[in-house]
Amino acid sequence: MRGLRRPRFPAQVWDARALTLAPTRRHLFKLPRNDYLFRERWNCCFKASFQEKAHQISLTQAVSVRKLKTPAVWEELALPGPVVITLEAFDAAVFDLDGVITKTASIHAAAWKELFDDYLRARAERSGEPFRPFDAEQDYLRYVDGKPRSEGVKSFLESRGIDLPFGHPDDPPEAQTICGLGNRKNLIFNQRLTTDGVEVYESSVRLVHELRSYGIRIGLVSSSKNTRTVLNIAGLETLFDAYVDGVEAARLSLKGKPHPDTFLHAAKLLGVAPARAFGVEDALSGVQALKAAGYGLVIGVDRANQAGALRDSGADVVVADLAELRLQPPSGRQTGAVERKASKY
Repeated sequence: MRGLRRPRFPAQVWDARALTLAPTRRHLFKLPRNDYLFRERWNCCFKASFQEKAHQISLTQAVSVRKLKTPAVWEELALPGPVVITLEAFDAAVFDLDGVITKTASIHAAAWKELFDDYLRARAERSGEPFRPFDAEQDYLRYVDGKPRSEGVKSFLESRGIDLPFGHPDDPPEAQTICGLGNRKNLIFNQRLTTDGVEVYESSVRLVHELRSYGIRIGLVSSSKNTRTVLNIAGLETLFDAYVDGVEAARLSLKGKPHPDTFLHAAKLLGVAPARAFGVEDALSGVQALKAAGYGLVIGVDRANQAGALRDSGADVVVADLAELRLQPPSGRQTGAVERKASKY
């Protein structure tokens, strides 16, 4: 392995101990200064800011040093074992709803597809243009996931070269405006919600209960204006200390994701500085918003095979499910009985 030497502790692995030492003891790895992993994924191990990251999250996975040779490895490597969050560094945690706490992202995607396919098919019949349907995976993730409803409509239509007037938030669902289409999507979503119900990610709910048992304040940020309905159906209405949804954001004129406004407001409601909170998101726009808000740790949840894009958007850590996270309690504070209140979970 040219230019790379084994670390001086057993099993040829690296962990938070080695990473903390790396800025002052480069001989541990003999990494070149243009090394992709450390410069692009770890904020450059030769900067003091890296040490701040190291105390917030400890990587417990055993990773062979030889696997770090090439830039492509980081994208390909599925790291085994849990990621440990040191709670000493945090006072609050803020979660997204759809795709993180509840499995409603698929209902949203189906509602968006029904809306746009109906609209695009009718437009194609009028104009004689070929009909190109909405892709419930790629188009959903790229243009509408995590964004306020009207922003999602506008973003997707622009990608197809379609310009509609914005209209008014109270436009009827049949109106040929951005707001009208958004309101039609909301009707479709609520119909599907009533029919299909709401499933939750039980690992996410368990993590929230565990965090609460350590005294960590819990917030929720969602672009959806159906947040209260979803929480009520799922029996999770008492799980969060504060939440900022689409209704509250509109009332306060807060810009939606990827802007940081809603996450900054959530931190304010929880009474913490953003740097003393960590955030959890599955949408690229949500990860970008958390990063822009200055949260101390940004965790991306990869539900759609986009781990690399989540990291590129600013996620410090990407996991497939929150079951991969482990909590290191604050010193002198032990967990108590988990309070589930009126929650079904």
